[in-house]
Amino acid sequence: MMVVMMITDTTKWQGEFIQVSAGRLHSCGITIDETVECWGVGSAVTSPEGLFVQISSGDFHSCGILKDETLQCWGTTVSGIATPPPGRFIQVSCGKDFSCALKSDGSVQCWGENSRGQLHVPEGVQFRQVSASPGDFVCGVTVDNDVVCWGDNTRGQLNPPSETQFTLVSTSRFGACGLKTIACWGMRSGVTAAPTTVKFDELSLGWNHGCGIRYDDGAVQCWGDSSSDRLAIPAALRT
Repeated sequence: MMVVMMITDTTKWQGEFIQVSAGRLHSCGITIDETVECWGVGSAVTSPEGLFVQISSGDFHSCGILKDETLQCWGTTVSGIATPPPGRFIQVSCGKDFSCALKSDGSVQCWGENSRGQLHVPEGVQFRQVSASPGDFVCGVTVDNDVVCWGDNTRGQLNPPSETQFTLVSTSRFGACGLKTIACWGMRSGVTAAPTTVKFDELSLGWNHGCGIRYDDGAVQCWGDSSSDRLAIPAALRT
């Protein structure tokens, strides 16, 4: 799904964007001419050169897939995070200080920090989508619509519900949620307290809250920590 967004004069960049991704202190977006613009704080706000089809922002770095399907990363260089693997990829997801990318054959490669085994991708599993967390774990949707997770499991974040089919997964610091009908696991407060009776088309989790696009009317609905106006959805997006 392509979403065209207008960045207002309250932010650094103005214009039309087809994708936006937010990290801890910065954000990046792909403009309608397929270039990337970044804003915020830190080295990750340096806008890369090239034409992009998808981007993802982590804590202090971002990565994108160029039109030739190769990867480019920018921002912090700790743990080799700014040096992605060679090859062609169809999706990239940036976590806290590591990233993972998906190839067209369903294989996943991860690079960067490996303190909790977040780079140890399960062997013999084919994926259709992957989500690297702002914590130390990864979850992915397999070609059979199961969810498989790896890395840190101190909050049960590697234990998705069994016998449930998923089309998408999104990770937070200590938990995750997946669609078709929304289901969450891991730390059971804030971000994983999702409205289970609502059907969503899209889903994205932050550290302490989550938001989704509802299936029935296309409106945005959010849940979790309401501080700092996290749940204060603009009126135009609620209907």
